[in-house]
Amino acid sequence: MEAWFGDAITLTYASKTDAAAKFEKTINVVKGTDGNLLVFEKKYATEKVAIESQFRMAEAFRSEGKTDEAIEAFSKASQLDQGGGIKALADKAIEELKKKKTPEKPPAKP
Repeated sequence: MEAWFGDAITLTYASKTDAAAKFEKTINVVKGTDGNLLVFEKKYATEKVAIESQFRMAEAFRSEGKTDEAIEAFSKASQLDQGGGIKALADKAIEELKKKKTPEKPPAKP
């Protein structure tokens, strides 16, 4: 079964022995959503936790050497945290990662 972002999928369970026993559940396909993330979002549904989680995810990408993913995650954390302490840390990390990603040119020979 193939589904795309924004699609709605309806799951149906019908009993073979009891025609009246039927269960339906419709779910939306959301990028990055899985069962564990849904539980997390319900338990920690505040903006502060979302921002901190995004920042920690960026740190994990950085520690794994996934520079592009880290830059993207730090950027999202920075956008979410307008004026907060995480914004400054995320912006600094982005700057450092971009410098590391772009090697410096050796000095020109005279």
